[in-house]
Amino acid sequence: LWRPHPRGCGFGTAELTAEVVDPADVTGTAPPPAPREVNLVKSLVRPDEVDKLLAEFTSVQQRALSSRHGTGAEAAAAAVTHSTVLMEDGRVVCPELHSLLSPALEERIVPYVRARLGDERVVVADALIRAYRPEDRRQKLAPHFDVSSFATVIIPLNPGTYEGGLYIQNGASASARLEVDCRRFGSFEKGDVLCHQYDVMHGVEVSSGSRYSLVLWLADCQESVEAGTTPWLRGAAESGSPYAQFLYAEASRTGTYGVPHDLKVATHFLHSAAAQGHALSQHQLGMAYWTGRGVEGKSDAKCLELWGLAADAGLAAAQVDLAKSHRHGYLGLAPNEAEARRLYLLAARQGHADAAAILREWG
Repeated sequence: LWRPHPRGCGFGTAELTAEVVDPADVTGTAPPPAPREVNLVKSLVRPDEVDKLLAEFTSVQQRALSSRHGTGAEAAAAAVTHSTVLMEDGRVVCPELHSLLSPALEERIVPYVRARLGDERVVVADALIRAYRPEDRRQKLAPHFDVSSFATVIIPLNPGTYEGGLYIQNGASASARLEVDCRRFGSFEKGDVLCHQYDVMHGVEVSSGSRYSLVLWLADCQESVEAGTTPWLRGAAESGSPYAQFLYAEASRTGTYGVPHDLKVATHFLHSAAAQGHALSQHQLGMAYWTGRGVEGKSDAKCLELWGLAADAGLAAAQVDLAKSHRHGYLGLAPNEAEARRLYLLAARQGHADAAAILREWG
């Protein structure tokens, strides 16, 4: 997974990098997009700094628990929290934890991200410590993009004490996951720091033990933090990145992340990304043709074509939508239970809960 970074920035004891390449074939005429990367800096934070953060996080949570009124299981359940926010929108929220983090943040972490991205204006917008514990019944975080973050920094606080953990998903299918801080691979040691940008899909799945991590979300400049905007999305989308095109299209479709609501703009970028073989864009564009919103009109044929491409690429959501269409005879299809079962099974094998539930009902 990791190799020495060919253009190391001189931080920590070593800087490693891994390319994130979507295994799906690029079907458009444009050249393949530039590979994304995830960078791992060894020993950027001192082990004693990590230990103090984890100890104070535990103390903060215990104090919060003690301050709750009531007794018994109900009160204990109400007090359970899986995270503590250190910073929000550039403001310090938890001074106790922030004061412990501040030396590493100001002297090493932020300077490293600025050097790696070549932008001295980068600042921290949000920060939290998050726990994945069996008693919280919260051991997973679904694959997602940090759309609002120009760059993300992740620091496991207790590496090597749990199974599973952070993974990078480089394609549509769950089979395209790269496990990053799993104990059996030994990638992370205490004090190591991982950095990636907004266009890298990632998630967490802890199979045993408890995992604690510090997560920092950084913006390209202080003005973006104050305005709540994501100007990096539009520029990358216009430069042809299918990942940025999908994210900018979603922001345009929903009117979020400081992007104006505009279905035509959303459709434009979805078309561009879908033509490059981006499965999430194919699925979302298929939804547009199913509803007729943002496109020239409803089209069952185009919807089926796009969902078929996304399903073939391994996208579970597209597999489920196609399965529903075959099961119920939607989109002009004749009901076909055998094909529906096949598609539900593909999605269920990726952990899609609805698909698994339907298969159980069928027996």
